[in-house]
Amino acid sequence: MPRISLPPPESMSPEQRLVYDKIVSGPRGKIQGPLRAVLHNAELADRWQALGALLRYNTSLTPRQSELAILVTGRACQSPFEWYAHRKEAEKVGIEV
Repeated sequence: MPRISLPPPESMSPEQRLVYDKIVSGPRGKIQGPLRAVLHNAELADRWQALGALLRYNTSLTPRQSELAILVTGRACQSPFEWYAHRKEAEKVGIEV
């Protein structure tokens, strides 16, 4: 169970709902982890998700290379969330975890 609640979309402010819709309609498809917390501040959430999208989806790395970099970095930084959040994505692009 998440430690920080995510308000239901129908109770979000218009600014929060705009960011929420942008995230769930994009390649992420859902909101999890730190984005749940920062969505309470819509401006921060929008900037955060844009930076994350740029680093994950708009680089010269292939999806396989990107997921491998995320898993290796998460492991080096002892971040269990990164493993949890990216394990299935890594498997989808052919990385055995």
